[in-house]
Amino acid sequence: MYPEMEKRGYPKDFAAAVQAIGGTLGPVIPPSLMMIFYGVATGESITKLLMSGVVPGILTCLLLCLMVYIIAKRRDMPTESVAFSWRKLWDSVRDSFLALLMPVIILVTIYFGI
Repeated sequence: MYPEMEKRGYPKDFAAAVQAIGGTLGPVIPPSLMMIFYGVATGESITKLLMSGVVPGILTCLLLCLMVYIIAKRRDMPTESVAFSWRKLWDSVRDSFLALLMPVIILVTIYFGI
């Protein structure tokens, strides 16, 4: 993503910061290998650990998106001229349905011990 952001005119420091902070979401949002390793090492319930990361992970992601949006608007950064379309959204969701469903599948199988 960094080279593409740089190519589209975003400042290098902003593009690098977005990449760096985005990388911190992985250990929080399930399925998180770090939580699984922690649960195995300490004897904590992996299911409870993974479930405890859902709300903070989603909240952090939403706040990060909002912060990036505000900073980009204030600094008048480049935008895409693609108009929103419900059809395009539906096509994207349909094409990526299994990928979007994967965290749910993983959490359900862990929760039910499958």
